[in-house]
Amino acid sequence: MLQWVSRGTMAACMFMFTYLGLVYNFVFLGRILPNSGKEDFIPTLSILFNTFLFLTVWSYIRVHFADPGKVPARWIAFMENQGNTIVVAPSRPEWQPGKVTRCKKCDIARPERAHHCTICNMCVLRMDHHCPWVGNCIGFKNHKFFLLLGVYGVIGTSIGFMTVLPELVEEVMSPIEQMAAGGGSSTASAPGSAPAPAAPVTTSLWPTPPPPLVTAAPVVAAAPTPPPALVPVAPVPSMAPVASMAPFAEPTMAPLDEAATSTIALYWRTLLATGETSGGQAGGGSTSGSAGELARELRPRQLEQKEHRGSASSRSSGFNGDECLLFIFAVFSFLVSVLLGSLLASHLPLACANLTTIEENYENMENPFAHGSYLKNLQQVLGVFGPDWFIPVMPRRPLSDGVSFPRALELLPTVGSGLESEDLWKLRYASAPPPHRVIEDQGGQGPLGWAWQSLVGP
Repeated sequence: MLQWVSRGTMAACMFMFTYLGLVYNFVFLGRILPNSGKEDFIPTLSILFNTFLFLTVWSYIRVHFADPGKVPARWIAFMENQGNTIVVAPSRPEWQPGKVTRCKKCDIARPERAHHCTICNMCVLRMDHHCPWVGNCIGFKNHKFFLLLGVYGVIGTSIGFMTVLPELVEEVMSPIEQMAAGGGSSTASAPGSAPAPAAPVTTSLWPTPPPPLVTAAPVVAAAPTPPPALVPVAPVPSMAPVASMAPFAEPTMAPLDEAATSTIALYWRTLLATGETSGGQAGGGSTSGSAGELARELRPRQLEQKEHRGSASSRSSGFNGDECLLFIFAVFSFLVSVLLGSLLASHLPLACANLTTIEENYENMENPFAHGSYLKNLQQVLGVFGPDWFIPVMPRRPLSDGVSFPRALELLPTVGSGLESEDLWKLRYASAPPPHRVIEDQGGQGPLGWAWQSLVGP
């Protein structure tokens, strides 16, 4: 069951990396930036993102397929040849430097800092933990790849998220800004949608009649005032000559009386409200025809404004295909950066102290494998500092073989001193110091100094 869960998490991780790479390169760099006129940024962003994505995927593949540090057959043969010269101690959840312990499940003698993984069903050298997201144990031989996976994953996904975020914000804000900028004109140009003041409506819909309605008072005043029963008919005959007159006002003409003004205003309001387009009076035909023509002119404007409002609302209510893919990319990259960032925040300090997650809980003594500085402790995991630190390859100059680990202030030789591994193991485990004492410089005296001098000479 655990193996199937591990395979599922691995498939999810590979799908995530594939999706991020395809969307960023083909959608964001291939279509969105060129359409925004930002082609100058494409080469730089392409190099940055793809470099860190490649290193992330490379580290992920290495940490999954690499041997985490299975107890080597050479060590097992060495212990068989030693017989009873090396004491095998029972395994305890505490520091046991320089002691060979026996695994209760594998029933083998294992070196210091090795632990059994119940999922992988084997003992792992300097085991840290089993990670289901990579489907493998994290141990001596792939701990470096695990740290690089966190570093490059955080950098790559952060670059992707921070570069697509401005484009997403712009896509969300531009329809809102367009609606805010065109809100006043759209509402003023659609008088039929809601009641509006009389003055703006008449000036936009009726360019010819409204000015003479007030200034044409002398012409209407010359005729006798119609009785109240003929309110919709009386002004009709007088409207034909008014529409054709060039001068609409003279300073010597008398003003309209109150009854005539109210009658004309009532007629035009009634005509606008009912939308009449035909009439039985001779004079009403011209007036109704002009109203119909203006209504026909208004209809395309209203349709155009409705389409504009509909397109603006559609842009603000949802994304198109590319924008949806980019939004999902932003969500994935943010989640991956947060998850890998939390992973890195917990495991990198332990590596800087030359600790594992298992050893972090030991309290019987201070860390005997701490070397006093972050750099020296990291070198125990990544090897001697060099360019290979930043590439997911095995350390070019390791300081340990996974079986014997150097401790601070001790005189024992380390990996690379010219000794064979079996000779180094004899010095480490055959004459192991007590667990609560650190070997100090005794000028070549004592059992460890004597054994070292007998092997390498004075």
